[in-house]
Amino acid sequence: MAVPTFRRSNGAGAAGVRSVPPAKKRLFGLAAALAAVSLVGVAAASAQTKAVSQSSSLAQMHSTYGQGAPDQRSTFAQREHYKELYGVLPPSGVNEATLDLQAASGQTVPLWSGSIVSPVNRVKYNYRMVGTSPFLGTKSSTTVGYVLVELRFHFSDGTVLDPTLPSCGDNQSVVTRVLNSPIIAKNVAYGSGTSQFEDAFQRANFWKYTKGTGYHVLINKTSAILFDITVPASEGFTHDVGTGCPPLGEVNYTWFDNGYKQALKQYVNKPNQLALGINYNTVLYEGSPKNCCVLGYHSSVGIGLGTQTYSQSAYPDQGTFSGWNTATLSHEIGEWMDDPFGTNATPAWGHTGQVSGCQNNLEVGDPLSGTVFNVKDNGFTYEVQDLAYFSWFYRQSPSIGFGGSYSFGATFTKDTGPICH
Repeated sequence: MAVPTFRRSNGAGAAGVRSVPPAKKRLFGLAAALAAVSLVGVAAASAQTKAVSQSSSLAQMHSTYGQGAPDQRSTFAQREHYKELYGVLPPSGVNEATLDLQAASGQTVPLWSGSIVSPVNRVKYNYRMVGTSPFLGTKSSTTVGYVLVELRFHFSDGTVLDPTLPSCGDNQSVVTRVLNSPIIAKNVAYGSGTSQFEDAFQRANFWKYTKGTGYHVLINKTSAILFDITVPASEGFTHDVGTGCPPLGEVNYTWFDNGYKQALKQYVNKPNQLALGINYNTVLYEGSPKNCCVLGYHSSVGIGLGTQTYSQSAYPDQGTFSGWNTATLSHEIGEWMDDPFGTNATPAWGHTGQVSGCQNNLEVGDPLSGTVFNVKDNGFTYEVQDLAYFSWFYRQSPSIGFGGSYSFGATFTKDTGPICH
């Protein structure tokens, strides 16, 4: 399998025009008439939404959630019988034994480590997270820089899916929407504080220890880089979603990640920062197009003496998947923060969210994949995903999370229970 070439762009240029095959141009003309499309996102499945709306702690905690009725129409993914998945890839070329030393010397992101003996099986589990420990007597605030990696895909049928342009029915670019979203901005009031979404989550995650303190884990943009990726027909294609909007791009997961890692080594090389990748309307398939779709993932790669953590998130159009705009980004940044290398083990859990079997890692988004909420920020309605608490995975009772709950949106009101089988 050839490794893709990520061409670093110096600007939008001709490639910044979203081009489509002639047969599709009429459909894109219709897209201009869709500017009046509602910006209220597709919410969670009806059973999940009902459970959330009945939670009093949700109203306490998230003053901006629940705005607008959930849209129960089927999505493109449901009609195509696509799975909506989020991934984590094992570290590549990473010396895990030296990660703490790397963090101390600025050769990877700031880290803290801890351990817990889970009451469900009396086994000791070690873990690393981004930031500083919330268990310390003196609490501190950590700000981690990130490089915004904009991924522009060029497909063999002439389609260009470009995050520097607006999504369907919008008048601002995907990049602008992301930068003004609750993931990056600090405008939304949560019960755990007015802050970025993931910081508010992390404070709520360890609320017993962070309440009334200055504990924070924030991210701050330091730079941006735009990559142009040419996708050969053998490694990806586009799929008309039937709405008059741009098609969905589908790309080989392994092929893309191989190129992404090489581009990070060559052009980014900032191991003490997160490489935060975003794309417009492009997802990944695993091995075969029949195994679609990974909307986002995170991982890490060794660069010199350091370790670069990175993520990649799709910003899909409304109605394509159960969550749109920043739902995937909220999932991936939460998992990067609590399991930056994908190596934090937990007692086995499963049969929830995207996990039909059992899983044994601290991937805080996976148990609640598809459980999304509307949040208004900077005059736009975004979607974010509920995230599971530390206490849910390790079966702590009572929970140390906000309000004694077991997830940020209070979807989980008890821990995950016995060891999964």
